[in-house]
Amino acid sequence: MEDAELLEAWRQGDTSAADQLIRKHFSAVQRFFRNKAWGDCEDLTQTTFERCVVGRDRFEGRSSFRTYLFSVARYVLFEHYRGKKAGAFDPAHSSVIDIDASPSQIVAGMQWQQTFLGLLREIPVEMQVVLELYYWEGLRTHEIAEVVDVPRGTVKSRLHHARLQLRKRCEQNGLEMEQPVSLPGWARDLEFAA
Repeated sequence: MEDAELLEAWRQGDTSAADQLIRKHFSAVQRFFRNKAWGDCEDLTQTTFERCVVGRDRFEGRSSFRTYLFSVARYVLFEHYRGKKAGAFDPAHSSVIDIDASPSQIVAGMQWQQTFLGLLREIPVEMQVVLELYYWEGLRTHEIAEVVDVPRGTVKSRLHHARLQLRKRCEQNGLEMEQPVSLPGWARDLEFAA
């Protein structure tokens, strides 16, 4: 069953459709939080799905359910950070490093992953979100625009600037981006996040 059919069945009271829809997207939502709120990943994932349960009738179907789900996840993440920074959180300028745990708590694997994820966490959260939605989740720019609630051109600009910032940080830290990893390939190389 497609997401739209599952959602409609859920609206009609079919709890198995709700379970299917949640199971289908659970790992993607969990992955969304894992690199931005490691210690709170489980709670934030659960909160996101709870919000979807409460707001399922507000979803109008103008976009995909997945887009709606990541929009909810983004708002849950921002609420989480605002709570940690007592209202001073600005997703366009605050990085995960500014707010949360160190990169060493995020990965226990390869040194490359630790370094790369640390550098990814140094860029502003909005840029990190856009990169991850594009590369990890495979969302297109118009879908990301719906998630982050900005025009499509702004998403393209944020992707461009995020790539530049990340590449610059990698170069400054001696992390090779060309071999064996390129930006389009970095998501595939971070198997721990799948």
